[in-house]
Amino acid sequence: MQQYGYSWFEALLAQNPRWVRGTGAPVDVILSSNGTYTATFTSFIGLTPFAPLGIAHPVQGEFVSWPQTGAILKNAPHPEAAKLLHSWILSDEYQNVTGAWSVRRDLPAPAGYEKIMDQVGTDPTKFGQFMADRSAVERLRFFFEDRIGTPQGLSPLIDGL
Repeated sequence: MQQYGYSWFEALLAQNPRWVRGTGAPVDVILSSNGTYTATFTSFIGLTPFAPLGIAHPVQGEFVSWPQTGAILKNAPHPEAAKLLHSWILSDEYQNVTGAWSVRRDLPAPAGYEKIMDQVGTDPTKFGQFMADRSAVERLRFFFEDRIGTPQGLSPLIDGL
């Protein structure tokens, strides 16, 4: 908001937005909407979405992108299974069907896009830097909650999506 000021946010609030928890639930809300215009800033539907959904990236300014990270905990009960899962997630087969940018530099970008590190309008390293400043993250969360309320819905860990 430092880049654009608060006017864009005040204009958004004037439209009475619904803040839904998670990344899967907003897509369900959009698909069940009878509204003409519905948007999500948190969901992932891929770079070539299915009808009736569409995506757009800003032509001015920036959009947020970040690499998904993974780890195998030191005391994981099934470390070999975890290694197999990570291996599959990073495989050519999986990376080429996700409909998203790959974290692997040896794979091509999705059709119509540059590789994520070359994509205009985003820097996937910035989100991790932002998230590392927990005080700033909490201040921003409280700012949003003070103006729009808390996100509604079940935890994405239990909503069955």
